[in-house]
Amino acid sequence: MNRPEANLPAGAELLQASRYDGTSNALLFFPNENPPLVLKLYRVRRSRRREGLRQFSNRFIERKRGASPTDRYQTEKEGLVLWLREGFPVVEPVERPLPPEVDPPAMWLVYCPAPLLSDRLREEADEETRLALIRGYARELCRRQLRAFELDEPLLLQEHPALDHVFVDGDRFITFDLENGFLPDYSVLEAATQEVAGFLRTLARQMGPDYPPFLRAFVEGYTDQELLARLAQHAVHGQGTFRAIKRWHDRRKRPTLGKTMMMEALLRVLDS
Repeated sequence: MNRPEANLPAGAELLQASRYDGTSNALLFFPNENPPLVLKLYRVRRSRRREGLRQFSNRFIERKRGASPTDRYQTEKEGLVLWLREGFPVVEPVERPLPPEVDPPAMWLVYCPAPLLSDRLREEADEETRLALIRGYARELCRRQLRAFELDEPLLLQEHPALDHVFVDGDRFITFDLENGFLPDYSVLEAATQEVAGFLRTLARQMGPDYPPFLRAFVEGYTDQELLARLAQHAVHGQGTFRAIKRWHDRRKRPTLGKTMMMEALLRVLDS
């Protein structure tokens, strides 16, 4: 089906709708299951032509996994299994048949009622509690990135990190949205650099002019300072055509609060 809201399966509520033309993913919520479940429907994210261009760019320029709905489904499935195997909290997939109204690719996931990290930072009044959240997330990120280097496994690194791609459940940071990923032979150093830069960019955008204390909290929480400095140095001064193009493109597209700018700020904090 193109638009799931037009023909919901029994017991389903619409959690996230597709666009009017049927593009973009949709989420269906099944509150009466035990445990409650979400059904994620993978759909084209733009026109077929633009999706084809993205597919080419991912494979042959950016060295990412495929952009088609089936590719994104497979990437997310492999990523969730890998993260769970290695002991990193993610939303958990469930193996069960799809409702007859739903066309594949689609994946059952255990519903997570915890708040998003972005909401916690927005709604929490106590400054120290907010800083502690960033320290906790950075600590978990460091642990996972170290394991990615040990395994030489870029799929353990989130291609599109964001404050609103993490649930906060007590002291656990539960990640979701792993449908984009790097190819198996992608440099773990490059992938880890992009993950830190991407997260810091979303942090600065949400916190606005007040972001510097949160950047320092991130540094305090990231337990391997040598690795963090290596990632920052690679982002700002790393050699090679690919890294140079990444810096040029980022500065051109995002002259303020871009990934390169955030990694430069990170270097200043590390050097202070």
